[in-house]
Amino acid sequence: MHTTAGGHVGVTFAISEIMFNGGLKLEPPQNGMTLFIGPNNSGKSALLQELDQHLAYPYGGAASRR
Repeated sequence: MHTTAGGHVGVTFAISEIMFNGGLKLEPPQNGMTLFIGPNNSGKSALLQELDQHLAYPYGGAASRR
């Protein structure tokens, strides 16, 4: 973790693979970022909520939601 210039705490993490319900396996690149884009109601928020359930937060609780 690190503190940004604005005093916010930044967290960096990596995901080695994502296995979708249909059997599709996604292995995000080790360097860079992965974007999930699509039309409304295509499952982007559901995917992020599912990923959130598998994260461990160092100070307990979940990340703040905006």
